[in-house]
Amino acid sequence: MLVDWTFWGSGIILGIIGLWVMYRAIFADRSRGRRRCPKCWYDMSESPEMRCPECGREALNDREFFRTRRRWKGLWICLVIFLAAHVLWMQPKVRRDGWASVMPRTLLILALRLPNNGWAFDGLELRTQTDRSVNSSVRSVSMRKKVHDPSTLYLWQWRMFGEACIELSKDNPDIATRLNLIMWLRRAADTQDFEVSSRYYDVLYGYLTDQNSRVRQLSALLCTDPNSPELSTDMIQPLLDDPNQRVREYAIAALGVLAKHSSAPFTSLLTALEHDDDEVRRRAVIGLLRMEHYGHAPEDIFDRFVELYENDSSVAVQGQALNAIFNSKLQREQLAAFMRSAIIHPEEEIRLGAISTLSGIEPVEEALYLEIALVGLQDESKKVHRRACYILRHEIDTELLRPHLDLLKTLATDENQDCREAAEFHLSRLSEGIDESTENPHD
Repeated sequence: MLVDWTFWGSGIILGIIGLWVMYRAIFADRSRGRRRCPKCWYDMSESPEMRCPECGREALNDREFFRTRRRWKGLWICLVIFLAAHVLWMQPKVRRDGWASVMPRTLLILALRLPNNGWAFDGLELRTQTDRSVNSSVRSVSMRKKVHDPSTLYLWQWRMFGEACIELSKDNPDIATRLNLIMWLRRAADTQDFEVSSRYYDVLYGYLTDQNSRVRQLSALLCTDPNSPELSTDMIQPLLDDPNQRVREYAIAALGVLAKHSSAPFTSLLTALEHDDDEVRRRAVIGLLRMEHYGHAPEDIFDRFVELYENDSSVAVQGQALNAIFNSKLQREQLAAFMRSAIIHPEEEIRLGAISTLSGIEPVEEALYLEIALVGLQDESKKVHRRACYILRHEIDTELLRPHLDLLKTLATDENQDCREAAEFHLSRLSEGIDESTENPHD
């Protein structure tokens, strides 16, 4: 910080010197009542003539002899001084982020066509970000996060950027540059109208068949054109059979993104439920649930969720299907039955998913809420038991536990501290209706 202040202080001092030099050049040499030639500045105090005896210049009126002499050449010196002051003032930022951080954005876009353009990409990445306040759920404090902001460039600048990316893509650049081009082409496409953005998406679609799997991954995720979901779906679907698992995962995730905008990926997502890859099937369920939330899926999609939950060979897919059942807007009257079956499921992951999802389902009858929590308290799994303790402590009304005093007293002596604290909390609130001898579970 001391070094920063050294640069800032030097810049301020140099700026003050520049102001003083500018003042001297423009205002210092005033006439102060002296008659001077307006051309050669010869002293004509003793001459009443209108013509200068030195250079022969003839003034039009007497006011011209009393003009302030401007030394315009001194302004060039001022310009150099101000430029040096500005360089010193910007040095802390330059030392931290590089020279590209202080260059004009248009100049950085033009520099993309240079052979070594990595610094231009980095500078534009920095210049197109803004701070956004985010609320931390863990610390409950406001934090600052750098996010991409399209408004940092004008539309014509984004168009220049897109055209530069298209030109660069023709040279088959290295992997890092291709990844950069994919990201920037998508950003540029989001700022343009349909005709211009479709040209950018055509380039993105070309990267779907790239030899490098990382390039195929990123292009699959970013080829989700909300203006043309049918075309995007057709281009992305072949990647579901890609030999690279990560590419398949990115492709099915991209179809899930398109599910928010249209029913175009419905057939592809439905077909993906029969895929050999468990992760593809799991993410297909997520995409279908998103499509159902946005009103693009048929009502019988609920039956497919039930079928997967009951018959799929993967516990992860079963758990995701159960989550879809709980969060689906359809068949809400069947929620209790599936909740009861899930909390006693032989797989720990299913039981944990059921009791963890319980808090996020609206609405849920309080009796069902209590029933599931009590079953979870008797579970052998420490994770399920811990979650049930949390629900008991924070999310269940004390009055609902009045018929379960014996269970609360038993839980108050449990080895698990969370369980003891939850039971003691409710026992203390119910103490008015309990005998004096049992008012304190430690007596």
